[in-house]
Amino acid sequence: MGIGFCGAHRTGKTTLATEVATACALPLVRTSTSAVFQRLGLDPAAPLTAEQRLVIQRLVLDGAIAQWAPLENRRFVSDRTPLDMAAYLLADIQGATVVDATAVTDYVAAALAATQHYFQHLFLIPPAIPLVWETGKAALNRAYMLHLHYLVGGLCGTLLHSAQDGHPRQHQIHFLPQELTDLTQRRIWVTRRLF
Repeated sequence: MGIGFCGAHRTGKTTLATEVATACALPLVRTSTSAVFQRLGLDPAAPLTAEQRLVIQRLVLDGAIAQWAPLENRRFVSDRTPLDMAAYLLADIQGATVVDATAVTDYVAAALAATQHYFQHLFLIPPAIPLVWETGKAALNRAYMLHLHYLVGGLCGTLLHSAQDGHPRQHQIHFLPQELTDLTQRRIWVTRRLF
């Protein structure tokens, strides 16, 4: 089953996933949310309506599942998980947001189910490394990134709770310490928890 890195954007998930995949000689799946935005002609740093976010997150989840499915019977590393995808949708919903609650519930349930199906190890990566602006990437707003981080943490708890309610507990969730910002130290910390 998969080893997934989850959390907000710009936390070093892809870089760390690449390092771990190389160190462990495992296949790496690089998901691309940016490609979905490009295909739809949208700017990932611009505000979205909840309906736009729901459409995008469905496309992102479907695309990621298409990448994970051929590897489901072997170990692989992914730079994102469905929990990230659900958190982005939830983060865009505020008190006055108009959105179909059933569609949101269905999407989050699908994201949790995909996580249960494809991942054994989840590593929650905190917003800790220095932020560097890049064209075509999501906004560099540390408060928003913390919001996403805590939403993903809550979804990790939901995943563990549902695993205890009739599903065999097969998930290990690891919270990378915030003080670990050096890539080598991060890689060592992660690989020690895999073997």
